[in-house]
Amino acid sequence: MMYTLVATRARGVLVMTAAVALVAGLVVLAAAGAGASSNRDQPVPECGREAVQLCHIDITVHQGPPTAGAVCSSFDNGTGFCVGPSRGNSSWTAPSYFPRQGLGASFTWKSQGSVRTVNYEANATFTILEATIEGKVPSPSSARLDVTDAWNRGSAVHWHTGMAGTPGSRGGPLYIDYEHRVVGSSVHMYGFLERNQGA
Repeated sequence: MMYTLVATRARGVLVMTAAVALVAGLVVLAAAGAGASSNRDQPVPECGREAVQLCHIDITVHQGPPTAGAVCSSFDNGTGFCVGPSRGNSSWTAPSYFPRQGLGASFTWKSQGSVRTVNYEANATFTILEATIEGKVPSPSSARLDVTDAWNRGSAVHWHTGMAGTPGSRGGPLYIDYEHRVVGSSVHMYGFLERNQGA
């Protein structure tokens, strides 16, 4: 009788110990998951002069005054351009458009079938390049801009976009929206840039 009671108590202790261990393990896993989630939810700095690993960029090229010769082609054309000032992240934009002084932004492209190979540049003068973004858009109607190389004078490092997410999301390409009008065209690009390894 005594041995049976001792064995029963021992089993009870083992069951209690196992239950406590299981609960503790679940708490640890939950804490780890919460930590990973909080890391993902941490704000990402804006792309600027800092050489961080990941940054957020948001740039819009606005068509400059037609009286200054600013023209924006249709993105349906095989080759073309859109010129004017650009707004958004500082050190990635040219907020004014004075083509005679070389100040302004340009968005140009050429085609291989439906794919548009695009290039954005922001110039402080004819000889000072503030920033450039190069990449590919699968078709004129696509919102996906896969950046193969991006650089700005402020950080002096090179960047690219990921391939895993949707356009404009972390880990994905930039989102691009080309709005073509007779007057008032614009090119909007936003999303996340990842610093090149070794850059």
